[in-house]
Amino acid sequence: MELLMGKHSTGGLSSDWTSGAELGFIPLEVGLDEDIQEFIYCLSYGYNLDFTFVMGLIQTESTFNSDIVSSTNDYGLMQINTINHEWLKEKLGITDFLDPYQNTRSGIYILRNLFEKYEDPEKVLMAYNLGETGAKKLWNKGIYETDYTKKVLKNIEQFKNYINERNEENE
Repeated sequence: MELLMGKHSTGGLSSDWTSGAELGFIPLEVGLDEDIQEFIYCLSYGYNLDFTFVMGLIQTESTFNSDIVSSTNDYGLMQINTINHEWLKEKLGITDFLDPYQNTRSGIYILRNLFEKYEDPEKVLMAYNLGETGAKKLWNKGIYETDYTKKVLKNIEQFKNYINERNEENE
């Protein structure tokens, strides 16, 4: 499964595109406005991440509910925990973690950094979900997948199938 399109060693955001349509964006039939989906698609492209990977994670984290706050203080679409808010405010200038654009910008940035460290999609998902310390504890026990990772990967596969079907219809 190609979820990382290549190392992004500079840590910056590629901007060699002008629109999602130019990149082949196909919106998914999910409870999320097409404009934010296109933003996620372009941002994923810019960070060399697979759109369906990000959307599969969002489906699992928030079921596309942008104004949700969990009992463990996780915010928005990508459930950004308050432990990350301060450094993301400083690094990215985030002011509102419930704003879907700022929230996904934060989450995709975190994913990009986790892919830089771990490369393996299951490890990235575990680190995103459990924090790196929690994930490392499981890795030290030989555990490299969880119910969470299985659920995200299943969502990704469903989204990939949907996009493939839409592409076939358009041929």
